[in-house]
Amino acid sequence: MPYTASALPLDQLNHWQQIAFLCALGEHSLPNYQLFSELCDSGDPAVLRQNLNLLWDCAAGIQSAKNFEKQVDLLEENTPNPTHFDSYGARPALDSCVLISAALSCAMKASLDDCQSASILSLATVAEFLEFSGALETDSDQPAPLQDQDLYQQEQAFQQLVCDRLLAHKTPTKAFIKQLRELAHNDGVSHIGISVD
Repeated sequence: MPYTASALPLDQLNHWQQIAFLCALGEHSLPNYQLFSELCDSGDPAVLRQNLNLLWDCAAGIQSAKNFEKQVDLLEENTPNPTHFDSYGARPALDSCVLISAALSCAMKASLDDCQSASILSLATVAEFLEFSGALETDSDQPAPLQDQDLYQQEQAFQQLVCDRLLAHKTPTKAFIKQLRELAHNDGVSHIGISVD
């Protein structure tokens, strides 16, 4: 695959930083689910929003993860199966659920694998969107290089920035988590350019 998490220093993140990294990816992808839910009248974005609120608080150290199994169950109930929908939007909506599920799992038990898999998935969502939208089409038989696409470069830069900011903070503070959350929210625009505002 052309997308990889190997360049990111994910192995240097401690537990709260892992949770915050995954929260950032989930927050950044949330508009994809919100738009899918609105257009297809399926799923409840409020469940994903609640999950992220709890996860951000967990990263900040003001929320325990002891009851997160219930949140996992609620998330699964609202996770779309793309084969059941004609809309392409079901796919990035599923990816959003998978990212938040990884964050919930990591909150209950630290996991470098969850971070690496989520990083790759988030990049793959962008790559698949670029392919679907025709952005990779050229006049030749060869598709345009993925690495040259703005959305893909922006997602790589976003993940790098989140890692850099996390590694610059040894302990979580409410102020820092708020700043990171605002960065990931990106004025309500997702990593594939979706906005429901």
